[in-house]
Amino acid sequence: MAKADGPACIRVLVAETQPLVRRGLVEVVRSAPGLMLAGEATDAEGLLRSCRRLGPDVVLLDTRMAAGRCADLVAGILAATPRTQVIALADRSEEGCVVLRYAALHALEPPVDDCLTMCLKAGARGALRKTCSEDDVIEAICRVHAGDLWVEMPTASRYIDALSAAPPQRHHEGCSCLTDRELQVVGLVTAGLPNKEIAKTLGISEQTVKNHISRVLSKLGLGDRLQVAMYAVRAGIVPCPSESPRQRGSQHRVRFTA
Repeated sequence: MAKADGPACIRVLVAETQPLVRRGLVEVVRSAPGLMLAGEATDAEGLLRSCRRLGPDVVLLDTRMAAGRCADLVAGILAATPRTQVIALADRSEEGCVVLRYAALHALEPPVDDCLTMCLKAGARGALRKTCSEDDVIEAICRVHAGDLWVEMPTASRYIDALSAAPPQRHHEGCSCLTDRELQVVGLVTAGLPNKEIAKTLGISEQTVKNHISRVLSKLGLGDRLQVAMYAVRAGIVPCPSESPRQRGSQHRVRFTA
């Protein structure tokens, strides 16, 4: 039985094609404080029906469910229930992804989108691989429900690469209105640092960091930190983040706070 619904419960719908994996995800949700199992789905049609009927807060989405059209399925979920947040779960590890292995083997340019990048482009707010831990799944659900973007470092790097594939516009309108300090904050936000680490790096208070970010959002007409990061890369304010040898293949996560 799922936990009783309460004012603080996050209602999660598990959409997974593999019975054993689905059972594991269901147990993770059921056992986690503050989470409630809203339902289960085993195919795309049933998932969309469940979303319309149940209106879950978060969907854990198996990217294999749509047979290569995972981005369309994400878009369908958001059209059916716009307030639902989607976390895409890829079946293969970073090293085992066929698309990424092919792209690396043939040195394809521009960057090739794997299933997680496609889901993020379609509006998913989280992206994990099924090699992650139970704690990662719970943390991703809570953060995404709170308005954050929760992505593993390699996927985050590819996502920003894909969004910045067009030549940077060095004189993008709006850049000149930012102060030197605001540009520093933008660079650290783009690197994925939370407010506490930005404050420590710049020797200022967390509240001052929040004030700088609020002013940047207002000046540039942006809605959240992810948009700031994408703007910074596209406008050439900062170079596109890339993985360091230490980060490549690691399980480090990037969180962009709303």
